[in-house]
Amino acid sequence: PVIYEYVTTYSNDNVKSTGKTVSHFSTYTPPLIDFPYFPVPDNSWAAGNLLSREMYQVQNDDSTLVKKIENTYEEGAHVFTIKGLSCARDKIFFFTDPGINDFIVKNYVVQSKFVYLKETKIYDYEQNNGAISLQTTITNSFDTAGTHLFPVSVETTTSISSDMLKKEFKYVADVPSTGVFAVMKNLNMIGLPVETITSVIKSGSEYVTGYEKTEYFEWQPNKIYPKYVYVGKIPINTAKNDFMSDLGNYTRLRAQINAYGNTGTPTETEVPGDRPQAVVIDSKINRVVASATEASAGQIAYTGFESTDFGGWIVNAGTSTLTAYANLNLSHTFETMVLSSGQTINYSYSVTRSSGPNPVLVFFKEGATPIEKLLSGISGNGSVNLTAGSWNVSLQYDLNVTALEVEASYQYVSPNQPSIATAQFKTGQRSLQLGMSQTIQKTNLPSGKYTLAYYQKGGTVTVTATGGASVLSTVTSPADPDGWSKVQKEINISSGSQGIQITGTTSIYLDELRLCPTGSFMTTTSYDTFGNVITTTDVNLRSQFIEYDERRRVKLVRNHEGDILRHYDYELAIN
Repeated sequence: PVIYEYVTTYSNDNVKSTGKTVSHFSTYTPPLIDFPYFPVPDNSWAAGNLLSREMYQVQNDDSTLVKKIENTYEEGAHVFTIKGLSCARDKIFFFTDPGINDFIVKNYVVQSKFVYLKETKIYDYEQNNGAISLQTTITNSFDTAGTHLFPVSVETTTSISSDMLKKEFKYVADVPSTGVFAVMKNLNMIGLPVETITSVIKSGSEYVTGYEKTEYFEWQPNKIYPKYVYVGKIPINTAKNDFMSDLGNYTRLRAQINAYGNTGTPTETEVPGDRPQAVVIDSKINRVVASATEASAGQIAYTGFESTDFGGWIVNAGTSTLTAYANLNLSHTFETMVLSSGQTINYSYSVTRSSGPNPVLVFFKEGATPIEKLLSGISGNGSVNLTAGSWNVSLQYDLNVTALEVEASYQYVSPNQPSIATAQFKTGQRSLQLGMSQTIQKTNLPSGKYTLAYYQKGGTVTVTATGGASVLSTVTSPADPDGWSKVQKEINISSGSQGIQITGTTSIYLDELRLCPTGSFMTTTSYDTFGNVITTTDVNLRSQFIEYDERRRVKLVRNHEGDILRHYDYELAIN
């Protein structure tokens, strides 16, 4: 690796009147490789560690030391070993080639080690006289039993107090391999925190001041995330021995996570004594696009049609029947066809051969008798009736065949893509242009009253309560100057078999489609392709719009009516 021993960083281009930082890193010298060129021990692990860092205030080319950091490292107990076999010449040859007896073969072992940050000292200096005003010492202790490479405790002291602050850590690697911890260790999730205890040591006595504990849960096979988070409820001057002997009396549940999205981000959280909070995450960009109070993850849905993740809504644009082809030849003799229904497969072929048997086209699938079709003559065509399922197609031929081409056609059903519009939108940069064959559904809702809200343009969206659900009320606001009108409906769901369906015509545009329990407050956010927030919409579906310049800096903030609320100009500061 390329290692710089000293690095100086300035706050800006004017190096004579600005702050600067001088960093000192450890380096290494690779060992010499002796004849006969066997691998030598690796010592590159000793390089690249920050040894010290000095921070200066600079004025008129005069540097004043403000802060200094000194790090001390220690070699860990872990040694990583690679064993191998090496072959090398044992002589130097001039003008001749070596013989078979001029080599030696030897086993070798290459080792790499681990260093950890043992101690950090931080010095703060008085700027008027350069004296040390404060010294802070941070001492790290690491596991010595060979279980893991993580710090097990951190102790902090200062020059102005005799007290010591101590933090102790416990990881998945430190707990017994039972239940979910056994699965986590099998997945090498050993570095996740389980427990942290913070204490202060005064005059030789240790008192607990903080506590955190995380319990994990296997939400799906091999998908493990936190479920419960506990914290301490610790009176002043609680001795550590008393705390550890009665943990249940000194801890409380701070929060629990009730659901996660596909990307491993929590979608429903709950604080004891309060109702759950839920969010909608766009899995395509892994960002929160909607937040709802007093709602569970299964009670909300939202989409601004900015991506193909429709936030809990099922958008069905119908299907199309398309033709696909399986092309086989001498270099590609196998294909798989997935048939959604039974159908007749048509095929054509051409063959070049000198003599011998005719090639054979074979159709086969698990549990069915293979179907063989003889490819006679120099060309031809044929057909075969196949049932629904996954069929394999292969060629069988003799060495006398010098050229062979087969094309088989079959039908498959493909879902149509929703009609996303980029020229019309109320929030974000897209909307949905409804078509006669497109439907939007939300099913399997828990019982209760819900508020459905959206913007429509060009007509009236049709909302149907399905399975016995009922629309209790509808409020349609006058259209905004841009032609978009807000619609809010209250819907009653009395059983899990009921739901909501939305339809319309090709002249109607739909945007900002949200659903949450009545009494819940939902806010939403839209992003551009760079991840910048471009629209925020409140509980009343009133938005603020954010515009950026070519450097992706905020330029304008507009209100719902498009009026400018804030305008930003940027100038280059030159000292």
